[in-house]
Amino acid sequence: MITEPAPDAEALALAVLAQAGWPVDPESGLPEGGGRCTEEVFFQRTPITDDIVHYFFRIRVGWGEHDVVGLHRVVRERHPFRPIRTPEVAFLLHGDIKDFTGMFLPGVSSPGMPDDFGLAVMLAQSDVDVWGLDQGWTLVPAGVTDFGFMVDWGMDRNVRDLDLGIRVARLARLFSGNGNHKVNLLGYSSGAVTGCAL
Repeated sequence: MITEPAPDAEALALAVLAQAGWPVDPESGLPEGGGRCTEEVFFQRTPITDDIVHYFFRIRVGWGEHDVVGLHRVVRERHPFRPIRTPEVAFLLHGDIKDFTGMFLPGVSSPGMPDDFGLAVMLAQSDVDVWGLDQGWTLVPAGVTDFGFMVDWGMDRNVRDLDLGIRVARLARLFSGNGNHKVNLLGYSSGAVTGCAL
């Protein structure tokens, strides 16, 4: 049996910074030359209000076609692609019914609500740096009918993915000048169970 190597949180954090164009703080403790950015991540940036932005990254957590998770950041920006520096940080994990956007940013996907409706925006408006995760099962395309690849998916994987997401967020914050602060974890429904397991 071939065991997959654990994803490299530092390489993923550097890839997130590189894709988003966030500046690296020279005082952050990165090795000279800025460290190594060996991972590829999908990246999307969506303004929500004049100064609140939603960043989304799809990161690989294994070798399988569907071994990916979504990493989110909702943050205030003084200038485009320049998130504020703040010691206040929260990491949000959704439950069984919705993904991160559906749970914490429902306004961006619902025509009946203003775009800025949702917990993530409210926190960001209070200068909290909001991060969160889409668990892997939320990213499986709707047309998939053979779920054999999920045979080993369960709480262990959910906990590993949450741990990786938090480590990537903390390192990305550290490398971009936010310091190495503890992360406040908020889980909703089954996300609270996964958070307690972590």
